[in-house]
Amino acid sequence: MGINPHSLKPVELARLMNSTPLGEVVSQGAVYRQQNRAGLRIGDGRSIDLVRYVAWLFLEWRRLREASEEESGLSYGEKHRRREAERSRRLSESVRDIGDLPPVENPERKESCRYDLAKFILTYAPEGKDPFSNDHIRVIRRIENAIFHGGRFVEAVYRGFGKSTISELTAAWAVLYGHKRFIPIIGANQTRAGDNLDSIKGIFESDLLLADFPEICYPIRCLEGINQRAHGQLYRGQPTHIEWSADFLVFPMIAGSEAAGSVILACGITSSKVRGMKKRRGDGVQLRPDFVIVDDPQDEESAASPQQVTKRLNIIKKAIIRSAGHTTGMSVVMPCTVIQKDDLVDQLLDQRRNPAWQGERIPFVRRWADRHADLWLVEYARIRNTYNADDPDDQVRARAEATAFYEAHRAEMDKGCLISWEYCFARDEGEVSAIQHAYNALIDDGEEVFASEFQNDPLTPPEEEGQLTREEVLAKLNNLKRYEVATACEKLTAFIDVQGKCLYYVVCGWGADFTGYVVDYGVFPDQHKRYFSLREVTRTLQNAFPGTGQEGAWRAGFEALTGNLLGREWKRDDGSVLRISRCLIDANDGNASQTVYDFCRQSAHAAVVMPSRGKGVTASSTPFCDYRKKPGDRVSEWNWRIPASKGRNAIRYILFDTNYWKSFIRSRWRVAKGDPGCLSVFGRRPETLRMFSEQMISEYSVRTEGRGRVVDEWKMRPGHTENHLWDCLVGCAVGASEQGIVLSGSSTTARPHKPPVKLSELRKQKR
Repeated sequence: MGINPHSLKPVELARLMNSTPLGEVVSQGAVYRQQNRAGLRIGDGRSIDLVRYVAWLFLEWRRLREASEEESGLSYGEKHRRREAERSRRLSESVRDIGDLPPVENPERKESCRYDLAKFILTYAPEGKDPFSNDHIRVIRRIENAIFHGGRFVEAVYRGFGKSTISELTAAWAVLYGHKRFIPIIGANQTRAGDNLDSIKGIFESDLLLADFPEICYPIRCLEGINQRAHGQLYRGQPTHIEWSADFLVFPMIAGSEAAGSVILACGITSSKVRGMKKRRGDGVQLRPDFVIVDDPQDEESAASPQQVTKRLNIIKKAIIRSAGHTTGMSVVMPCTVIQKDDLVDQLLDQRRNPAWQGERIPFVRRWADRHADLWLVEYARIRNTYNADDPDDQVRARAEATAFYEAHRAEMDKGCLISWEYCFARDEGEVSAIQHAYNALIDDGEEVFASEFQNDPLTPPEEEGQLTREEVLAKLNNLKRYEVATACEKLTAFIDVQGKCLYYVVCGWGADFTGYVVDYGVFPDQHKRYFSLREVTRTLQNAFPGTGQEGAWRAGFEALTGNLLGREWKRDDGSVLRISRCLIDANDGNASQTVYDFCRQSAHAAVVMPSRGKGVTASSTPFCDYRKKPGDRVSEWNWRIPASKGRNAIRYILFDTNYWKSFIRSRWRVAKGDPGCLSVFGRRPETLRMFSEQMISEYSVRTEGRGRVVDEWKMRPGHTENHLWDCLVGCAVGASEQGIVLSGSSTTARPHKPPVKLSELRKQKR
């Protein structure tokens, strides 16, 4: 079908002019500006007559030539200045005022998508899309509900679902129709957020959007990718106030535009821009967010770190959700993927922990094929993976043969399998169905990768199997208040873990059968917040005791903390009181050990405080039970001993097997409530003990054998860096054992601790 040269749209004219062997000679934006300059001389205002357009170009060229001849008597410098001034004037005139807007090409198509996001995506997406699955439709409906009715939705979908594309097109749709005015898109980091914004910019450069939304897209097109042109852009002599930067977009303010002055902001979730998000437009109006898209708020590194997970959760719940203020509701949509157990997304999907969030996990495979174990994972996998590794082409042959095998047995191999999206498979790699794509990924990458990236249900890592979990710890809340001691407690012990900036401590009450109650825990100096990491400690010992060095700050901290813990009476819930009978201070750190020894020897509480040193006894090491007792040593069958002091200024300290006592504490957490030897913690609400529970699971054990012994050796869990309260709790149990507390049913009976007898008393008795 031919074109009419007397009635060409600017787009068609630009395409025609650029179709010659000369290549691109004029841009579409330049044609629009020329149409505005020439007016009705080259067309009727909507279309352009090619003949009249060429004639106008000729007249313009002749005018410029005549002007050049007038300059013939001028010097080269004067000519150059005149030409530059004229060029600058004409460029400024053509760029600043965009002239009249093109008409809407298809008002019916535009209006049909106003309240239908799925239709908008399929209609205006910059590239062709496969038909949506039922899961896509459900996710899109939730997004629409969030925009029109509010709410918080988290959608955990598999890789390849198109969640980022849907998020970006959602932002464009909400702005184009005026559904929302300020939309931040929050990514895992600033780079990802910037990539999202670049994609959104590309959406608004679409020819189809330009045809139906010229009041928005035409001023953007006139920038021609040069963001600096946004400053001073005019429409009919009035500023458009458009901003088109690397961090945010402010849409042109043109009368009749539903997107006039709307804002899309992109930033990383940990960026300082997240807190207090607002934007003052060029016309002086200040906007705050009314709809937020949190697109994949975590990466591999942050998902593996409990501190990062908590930090990002707090940012979402505090900075993002409350960014609109208290009088305006905030709608939040989070398309994402679960990376590992108990990461940010996994926690938001837990209705018990986050009841305000709605969402679901969408797996790629809802049901495996009936012949999953034999035809797929044995026969098909054998054909696919049997090739000559030295021949670079042989793997291609093997995969082609596997596909041929699948096509020959497809009905039998597909039977019983249910896939979420039948169009999701790699056609360019020869795959013929989404079922084959799923099995290829499972066979090639393994079950662990597939469970995370395709099913949104990561497997428990081998080192996590059988380990203590946060749920087990938080299930042992005893509903007592902080500082309140249970009636069953006969002894109180404390442990202080020494760090450069602060002191961690735990106080525990113990029944005679080793039933334990965490009475108090914390940090000195107090940080006045429930959750933080050592790196985030701002109120340090040096702040609390200005003018002191490290040793002086430690010494002052010991005096202040022990004075608070040991100088007070701890009330039992029956009205009686207890005092801490043993307080151990960690002396393992070589830098702090001498300070700890000196303090314990000189303290006003010298009878209660004692240095402590932990030693991890491995399967290949000599166990504590084989230790040869020396004169003056105090040795326990419970894997601790107090060596005899040597020297005039020496002080006794307690040495214990950390591997044994960490396993002992894990067992106490797993004893049912009410049974002897159960360990519990004060409090009623699990969210108040987040830091405590995370540090309780900061280590994991590995069972090793050697010299005929089997030992659990404890190591730091991957992604965890904070185990201070865990060490303190273990130390409290050691102190309880030293004070005569014995586990119920054990072979060792309680031995009351007798004070040392003076030599003068022995002589008196002898006389």
